[in-house]
Amino acid sequence: MRETLADAGCMIESVPLTDGEIAEQAGVHKRIALAKEYAMQGYYWPNQYDGAEWVRVHAETTGPEVWQDPVAFDIVAGAVGTGATMSGIAASRPTDRATTRIVSIEPAGSTIFNSVAGSYRVAGAGNPFTPRNYRPELVDYEITVEDEATFPAMEALRRRGYKIGSSGSMALVGALRAGTATTSRSIRSILVVIADDGWYETDR
Repeated sequence: MRETLADAGCMIESVPLTDGEIAEQAGVHKRIALAKEYAMQGYYWPNQYDGAEWVRVHAETTGPEVWQDPVAFDIVAGAVGTGATMSGIAASRPTDRATTRIVSIEPAGSTIFNSVAGSYRVAGAGNPFTPRNYRPELVDYEITVEDEATFPAMEALRRRGYKIGSSGSMALVGALRAGTATTSRSIRSILVVIADDGWYETDR
């Protein structure tokens, strides 16, 4: 990805972190501070954490793709990072799918759901704050998954030929937990939104 951006003429600036900052999940805050600094200089910052267009795009694209499926899913689950994907899906839920439960999933250590802060290794999900794009009032259940469950699941999926990264594997673990913990209804079908192929975790 970095090479692709560089080939397109983009300037890439890395944000160095100390071991302590990595452990405290401070990287996002430092990157946001730098992005704001550049925005004040006239550069464009899409701000994926806070922008009505991000939720709207998912409500107009990802959501309809889910809800137009002929299968009436009992649960629709997915990992949360900026919150836009699951918020958009939830915002576009039609009245005839009102019984479908929307489940958001984050890694243990992330504090999007006001959980206990800590370190985690999952890439592409979680944050040390609650992005404005995340709309908890539209979600039915929130589930937290530990690294100790995520990475064995990722390795098992890859042994079976599924190239899925840690955020997708975490979402799958959370979805399976949701199937037994979120409702007393008989669960027949679960849709899991997996938005990564683990290209950045090829060493695992």
